[in-house]
Amino acid sequence: MRRLLLLLVLCASGCNDGFSQWLTIVVPPEIESIPRGEHRVAVFGYDPSLADASATLLVELRVPFSHVVGSSTRQTLPLQATVPRGYRVYLSVASCERRLVGSTYMLWDGQSDIGTPREVVMQRVPTQVPCEQLWGPGTSGPP
Repeated sequence: MRRLLLLLVLCASGCNDGFSQWLTIVVPPEIESIPRGEHRVAVFGYDPSLADASATLLVELRVPFSHVVGSSTRQTLPLQATVPRGYRVYLSVASCERRLVGSTYMLWDGQSDIGTPREVVMQRVPTQVPCEQLWGPGTSGPP
């Protein structure tokens, strides 16, 4: 009984949960060619009991890719994160075109709500901004 009580006390002061799933990123054939791309996948955690609290970036992956117009490009990635107890997670995916100087935000995941989809079909962004502006301190995802 003492061991169980000790475990409960320790968990109340900061036990973590794990998040693990596969994510498939699809760049559809109608998207123009991107010879030097980079998918930026972010796993965010948030406390649903706190109103107006910003999410915390738990993990960010940067994965190179290339895409040719007229063909569908698929990439499947394993995602894992340590999540504070009681938090929920959501994913955000942005794709950038790497250039000689910097990179440009080209595609977004098209999600209209927060969640953890197993597949995202990337869509063209209406306004291109530098990728370096994504997920800065205090942000909760791409603009």
